[in-house]
Amino acid sequence: ASNVGVGEGTFKQKVGADLQLKSLVAGSSISIVSGTDDITISATGSVSEPNVVNVLTAGDLPSTLAANTTYIVNGSVSTSTPITSVGDNAAIVGRKGRDSDILTYTGTGSFITFVDVNFTLRNVTLKSTNATSLLLDGTNYTGGLYNEGRDKILSIFTCQFRNCYDVMTINGFDLVDINNSLFFYVQANNHGCQFQSVSKLEFSSCELIRWFD
Repeated sequence: ASNVGVGEGTFKQKVGADLQLKSLVAGSSISIVSGTDDITISATGSVSEPNVVNVLTAGDLPSTLAANTTYIVNGSVSTSTPITSVGDNAAIVGRKGRDSDILTYTGTGSFITFVDVNFTLRNVTLKSTNATSLLLDGTNYTGGLYNEGRDKILSIFTCQFRNCYDVMTINGFDLVDINNSLFFYVQANNHGCQFQSVSKLEFSSCELIRWFD
């Protein structure tokens, strides 16, 4: 007997008529289940790479987002914890797409706050259950500076804001780019989507449907 291919083999040695094979051992976040005719190897829990965090439960999504880190939403996740992005280039991204990957905010006040940073949302749905909630609260404005301090970019691509109340309040930013996104069943208690002092606002290929004031 011998191993073939370029991967790790399970054959160890032959002793007489006995072919001896190595055992499989489950490492961190891995499970091994032996069946009658097969062995199943599965990943368990949240497995992360450097600068990538897989979000399967509310506990995987920190209250403060790290800079240069992508948080990948897997399925439907509910949280009551507000989130703040204080480092540049944090992103929240759906793995399969906005119809499958959903963040539901059950708390009060602002859900995601970002100040003087580049921030990205992509391929994810945001919802809220509390009438006093605001999904996005972003600021990049300092009066008196060059371009009024507006030097950051907010990117929202292929997202959905559905079954929620006030959606976003955006003050400043050099560019706010909202593309191919849907706004469904919004109950805007105050202003829905509000943009103030934005240097450049691009709102393209989006739909606002069944908006309730």
